[in-house]
Amino acid sequence: MWTALTTADGLGTWFGNEATIDLRPGGSARLIWSDGKTADLRVERVEEPTTFAFSWQIYGMADGDPRRTYVEFTLEPVDTGTRLTVVESGFAQLPDEAYRTLYDDHSQGWTSELGELVDYLVPPDVEVVAEQVFSALADPTRRAILAALAGGGPATATDLAARLPITRQAIAKHLTRLAEVGLVSAEPGERRRVRYRLRSAPMRVAQQFLAALARDWDGPLDTLKQHLNR
Repeated sequence: MWTALTTADGLGTWFGNEATIDLRPGGSARLIWSDGKTADLRVERVEEPTTFAFSWQIYGMADGDPRRTYVEFTLEPVDTGTRLTVVESGFAQLPDEAYRTLYDDHSQGWTSELGELVDYLVPPDVEVVAEQVFSALADPTRRAILAALAGGGPATATDLAARLPITRQAIAKHLTRLAEVGLVSAEPGERRRVRYRLRSAPMRVAQQFLAALARDWDGPLDTLKQHLNR
């Protein structure tokens, strides 16, 4: 768990798609997502193996704005496992309306990111996940929905219907299927609207499965090539 939270490999797998980190108080870290978005962090506390904290700029603020929120991860042993507590503070620096919007966005974002952390910590049955992903992606409509989420961020079925030549009802059915295989996560929002967020972990598992298949075939195909050359 500590490694997942404090290394570039860990953060770049469950939190972003790529990461760097200088693990010391005052050190810097950066998260990079495949859609081009980035987040710059300042490491605030490093007390292995119980506490890791960082601060980061409030989204939407100007680059020079000093206001930041503070995120602290606390680990404690519970029975045979570990309890992780995540607290983010500092939202009260903003006006009421902006405070509520940002707070809701971050709450929903943490739900999704911590789901990715669970996937990272609990290795799945790679073959089963890959089969589910390939089955879901066989439908071009589902691929279009995932592409829209990747390009535009979390969205409701209504939002997606405005971007795609597909009815909202059809999109809702496809989103249910995508959620079943873990490619999207559902987040309750304001006025009982459900937003869907893209999840990259199952896709990475499917890619790992394909890479393993390729490695398995390398030897036999090389042997066949040598046989044919003779």
